[in-house]
Amino acid sequence: MKDVAGNALAADRTWTFATTAGGASQTVNISATADSYVSGGVPTTNFGTSAMLGVDNSPVEVAYLKFDLSAYAGRTLESATLQLRSAGSGSTGSQNVKLVAVDTWTETGITFNNRPALGTSIGTFGPTATNTTYNVPLAVSGLVGEPGGQLSLGLDSSSSDGLDLNSKEAGSTLAPTLVLTFRQ
Repeated sequence: MKDVAGNALAADRTWTFATTAGGASQTVNISATADSYVSGGVPTTNFGTSAMLGVDNSPVEVAYLKFDLSAYAGRTLESATLQLRSAGSGSTGSQNVKLVAVDTWTETGITFNNRPALGTSIGTFGPTATNTTYNVPLAVSGLVGEPGGQLSLGLDSSSSDGLDLNSKEAGSTLAPTLVLTFRQ
């Protein structure tokens, strides 16, 4: 190997290169743009300004999260992880992360009575402990077509041992975050 002036290297060098099909990957962290939970115990109450999200089966409490993926239109998703932080209580049960097809719900408008239906499960986690961060792997196959728009997720449980999670109102370091890796 020579430099632009034609001088050879003074000593032998070894370089190792790795390539991937389609180029390098890019990982982005996306904070929730809206989050809330709904409770069957108080079906007309909105919890959109709460610093906590409840997930339970008795009474039924479902957490809703919304992420803006509009900047990622046309990108190919390689992996997805949902980062959540438990708050006031952990749970001996397990929680499900499900797709929500309707993205028109609002943080300060959603209640148990007007909540959108939950769809296919794309991840599970639990049991959980208090004040612990969880990285929940999500099935990429369930997220095909989501980059380029809004993504709504719902969290429910079949356990009556409820889980409290931090919402975005608890602060940016505790907020639900979606970690996506795209192929370039």
